[in-house]
Amino acid sequence: MKEYKVRIWKDGAYTMETIEGKLVTIPGFENYSFFIHRPVTRFGFHRTNQSESKSGWEITETTTGMSPGDARGKTQIECINRTQQILNTKGHEELKRAINYGQAH
Repeated sequence: MKEYKVRIWKDGAYTMETIEGKLVTIPGFENYSFFIHRPVTRFGFHRTNQSESKSGWEITETTTGMSPGDARGKTQIECINRTQQILNTKGHEELKRAINYGQAH
């Protein structure tokens, strides 16, 4: 595992938080860089209690710290497949726009 940054909403603003993850390849999107990690809630807090355990996985784009939609799954393979479905639906142009936006903000 390596440290990466995820973009979270905290105290009324977006900020970057360090989290452990590993690089993954999304079929059809090999020219982009993504990492897989344990989920972070939408408010940026790690899931630590029993009702929101650190189970499951989430994928994030490395240069922006942003997740491509609801890119989550119970297993790493499920998460990668779900992310591939999301990205196939959105397409390369929308992904490029989102990355450019994330890098600028």
